[in-house]
Amino acid sequence: MSSLDLISQIRMQDNAVLEKVLETLHVLQQAEPSRFQGSKFKIQKKGHREESRIKNFSTYSGPDLMTRKVLERNAAKWTQNPLAFWCNPKEHLVTPSSACPPAQLVEVYISAKCDDA
Repeated sequence: MSSLDLISQIRMQDNAVLEKVLETLHVLQQAEPSRFQGSKFKIQKKGHREESRIKNFSTYSGPDLMTRKVLERNAAKWTQNPLAFWCNPKEHLVTPSSACPPAQLVEVYISAKCDDA
Protein backbone atom coordinates (compact mmCIF):
# COMPACT_ATOMS: atom_id res chain seq x y z
CA MET A 1 0.00 0.00 0.00
CA SER A 2 1.37 3.38 -0.99
CA SER A 3 1.59 6.32 1.38
CA LEU A 4 -1.09 8.15 -0.63
CA ASP A 5 -3.45 5.20 -0.23
CA LEU A 6 -2.78 5.15 3.51
CA ILE A 7 -3.46 8.90 3.82
CA SER A 8 -6.67 8.51 1.82
CA GLN A 9 -7.81 5.64 4.03
CA ILE A 10 -7.10 7.66 7.21
CA ARG A 11 -9.08 10.61 5.83
CA MET A 12 -12.03 8.35 5.03
CA GLN A 13 -11.95 6.99 8.58
CA ASP A 14 -11.72 10.53 9.99
CA ASN A 15 -14.68 11.60 7.86
CA ALA A 16 -16.72 8.63 9.07
CA VAL A 17 -15.93 9.43 12.72
CA LEU A 18 -16.72 13.12 12.22
CA GLU A 19 -19.98 12.23 10.46
CA LYS A 20 -20.99 10.02 13.40
CA VAL A 21 -20.16 12.75 15.96
CA LEU A 22 -22.12 15.38 14.03
CA GLU A 23 -25.10 13.05 13.62
CA THR A 24 -25.09 12.32 17.36
CA LEU A 25 -24.94 16.02 18.20
CA HIS A 26 -27.72 16.79 15.71
CA VAL A 27 -30.01 14.16 17.24
CA LEU A 28 -29.24 15.48 20.72
CA GLN A 29 -29.88 19.06 19.61
CA GLN A 30 -33.28 18.08 18.19
CA ALA A 31 -34.21 16.09 21.29
CA GLU A 32 -32.98 18.59 23.90
CA PRO A 33 -32.71 22.09 22.38
CA SER A 34 -32.29 23.68 25.82
CA ARG A 35 -28.82 22.11 26.10
CA PHE A 36 -27.71 24.10 23.07
CA GLN A 37 -29.22 27.48 23.98
CA GLY A 38 -25.91 29.10 24.95
CA SER A 39 -23.97 27.52 22.10
CA LYS A 40 -22.47 29.54 19.26
CA PHE A 41 -23.17 26.66 16.88
CA LYS A 42 -26.24 25.10 15.37
CA ILE A 43 -26.01 21.76 13.60
CA GLN A 44 -28.21 21.39 10.54
CA LYS A 45 -28.27 18.66 7.94
CA LYS A 46 -27.12 19.51 4.43
CA GLY A 47 -30.00 20.78 2.36
CA HIS A 48 -31.93 22.00 5.44
CA ARG A 49 -32.20 25.55 4.13
CA GLU A 50 -33.47 24.41 0.75
CA GLU A 51 -36.05 22.13 2.39
CA SER A 52 -37.15 25.01 4.60
CA ARG A 53 -37.51 27.36 1.62
CA ILE A 54 -39.59 24.82 -0.29
CA LYS A 55 -41.79 24.22 2.75
CA ASN A 56 -42.31 27.95 3.29
CA PHE A 57 -43.06 28.50 -0.40
CA SER A 58 -45.62 25.70 -0.47
CA THR A 59 -47.49 27.19 2.49
CA TYR A 60 -47.31 30.83 1.31
CA SER A 61 -50.81 32.12 0.65
CA GLY A 62 -49.72 35.24 -1.20
CA PRO A 63 -49.58 38.88 -0.19
CA ASP A 64 -52.10 40.32 2.24
CA LEU A 65 -55.03 42.41 1.05
CA MET A 66 -53.34 45.77 1.68
CA THR A 67 -50.26 44.74 -0.32
CA ARG A 68 -52.46 43.57 -3.19
CA LYS A 69 -54.25 46.93 -3.24
CA VAL A 70 -50.95 48.82 -3.34
CA LEU A 71 -49.71 46.59 -6.16
CA GLU A 72 -52.93 46.99 -8.15
CA ARG A 73 -52.95 50.78 -7.70
CA ASN A 74 -49.33 51.21 -8.74
CA ALA A 75 -48.73 48.39 -11.25
CA ALA A 76 -49.20 50.54 -14.36
CA LYS A 77 -47.04 53.37 -13.01
CA TRP A 78 -44.24 51.00 -11.97
CA THR A 79 -44.40 49.16 -15.30
CA GLN A 80 -44.03 52.40 -17.25
CA ASN A 81 -41.36 53.81 -14.94
CA PRO A 82 -39.64 51.14 -12.79
CA LEU A 83 -37.64 53.80 -10.91
CA ALA A 84 -40.93 55.14 -9.51
CA PHE A 85 -41.06 52.03 -7.32
CA TRP A 86 -38.23 53.48 -5.22
CA CYS A 87 -39.80 56.93 -4.78
CA ASN A 88 -41.66 57.83 -1.60
CA PRO A 89 -45.39 57.26 -2.02
CA LYS A 90 -47.35 60.47 -2.53
CA GLU A 91 -50.55 58.91 -1.25
CA HIS A 92 -51.24 57.34 2.12
CA LEU A 93 -50.78 53.59 2.15
CA VAL A 94 -53.36 53.31 4.91
CA THR A 95 -56.12 55.60 6.03
CA PRO A 96 -54.71 57.21 9.20
CA SER A 97 -58.08 57.33 10.95
CA SER A 98 -58.74 53.61 10.46
CA ALA A 99 -55.21 52.32 10.93
CA CYS A 100 -53.90 50.95 14.19
CA PRO A 101 -51.08 52.99 15.79
CA PRO A 102 -48.24 50.70 14.58
CA ALA A 103 -49.56 50.96 11.01
CA GLN A 104 -49.70 54.74 11.33
CA LEU A 105 -46.05 54.78 12.46
CA VAL A 106 -45.01 52.63 9.51
CA GLU A 107 -46.97 54.84 7.11
CA VAL A 108 -45.36 58.01 8.46
CA TYR A 109 -41.91 56.40 8.34
CA ILE A 110 -42.36 55.29 4.73
CA SER A 111 -43.67 58.70 3.69
CA ALA A 112 -40.84 60.60 5.39
CA LYS A 113 -38.07 62.07 3.29
CA CYS A 114 -34.93 60.38 4.54
CA ASP A 115 -31.46 61.87 4.40
CA ASP A 116 -29.01 59.01 4.76
CA ALA A 117 -26.05 60.98 3.43
